[in-house]
Amino acid sequence: MDARGLSHRELAERLNVDHATVTRALGLLNLPERIQASVDAGEIRAQTAYELSRVEDPEEQATL
Repeated sequence: MDARGLSHRELAERLNVDHATVTRALGLLNLPERIQASVDAGEIRAQTAYELSRVEDPEEQATL
Protein backbone atom coordinates (compact mmCIF):
# COMPACT_ATOMS: atom_id res chain seq x y z
CA MET A 1 0.00 0.00 0.00
CA ASP A 2 2.78 2.41 0.92
CA ALA A 3 4.80 1.68 -2.21
CA ARG A 4 1.83 2.29 -4.49
CA GLY A 5 0.12 4.97 -2.40
CA LEU A 6 -3.09 2.97 -2.05
CA SER A 7 -5.80 3.46 0.54
CA HIS A 8 -7.58 0.53 2.19
CA ARG A 9 -10.48 0.95 -0.21
CA GLU A 10 -8.27 1.07 -3.28
CA LEU A 11 -6.41 -2.06 -2.22
CA ALA A 12 -9.71 -3.81 -1.54
CA GLU A 13 -10.93 -2.92 -5.03
CA ARG A 14 -7.76 -4.30 -6.60
CA LEU A 15 -8.06 -7.50 -4.57
CA ASN A 16 -11.80 -7.72 -5.20
CA VAL A 17 -12.61 -7.97 -1.49
CA ASP A 18 -14.59 -5.83 0.93
CA HIS A 19 -12.62 -2.90 2.37
CA ALA A 20 -13.44 -4.11 5.89
CA THR A 21 -11.53 -7.31 5.12
CA VAL A 22 -8.43 -5.28 4.31
CA THR A 23 -8.87 -3.12 7.41
CA ARG A 24 -9.19 -6.19 9.65
CA ALA A 25 -6.17 -7.88 8.06
CA LEU A 26 -4.03 -4.78 8.53
CA GLY A 27 -5.19 -4.49 12.14
CA LEU A 28 -3.73 -7.93 12.82
CA LEU A 29 -0.28 -6.66 11.84
CA ASN A 30 -0.33 -4.25 14.80
CA LEU A 31 -0.77 -7.02 17.35
CA PRO A 32 2.09 -8.36 19.47
CA GLU A 33 3.95 -11.22 17.81
CA ARG A 34 2.63 -13.71 20.38
CA ILE A 35 -0.98 -12.98 19.44
CA GLN A 36 -0.17 -13.08 15.72
CA ALA A 37 1.39 -16.52 16.25
CA SER A 38 -1.78 -17.68 18.03
CA VAL A 39 -3.84 -16.58 15.02
CA ASP A 40 -1.47 -18.42 12.66
CA ALA A 41 -1.72 -21.55 14.81
CA GLY A 42 -5.52 -21.38 14.79
CA GLU A 43 -5.73 -20.85 18.54
CA ILE A 44 -7.42 -17.46 18.13
CA ARG A 45 -9.85 -16.60 15.34
CA ALA A 46 -8.78 -13.71 13.12
CA GLN A 47 -11.98 -11.79 13.94
CA THR A 48 -11.30 -12.13 17.66
CA ALA A 49 -7.71 -10.99 17.17
CA TYR A 50 -8.93 -7.98 15.20
CA GLU A 51 -11.12 -6.99 18.13
CA LEU A 52 -8.04 -7.31 20.36
CA SER A 53 -6.17 -4.96 18.02
CA ARG A 54 -8.65 -2.26 18.93
CA VAL A 55 -7.39 -2.37 22.54
CA GLU A 56 -4.44 0.02 22.80
CA ASP A 57 -2.45 -1.62 25.62
CA PRO A 58 -0.47 -4.70 24.44
CA GLU A 59 -0.49 -6.16 27.97
CA GLU A 60 -4.26 -5.87 28.14
CA GLN A 61 -4.50 -7.46 24.69
CA ALA A 62 -2.50 -10.45 25.97
CA THR A 63 -4.62 -10.70 29.11
CA LEU A 64 -7.86 -10.66 27.13
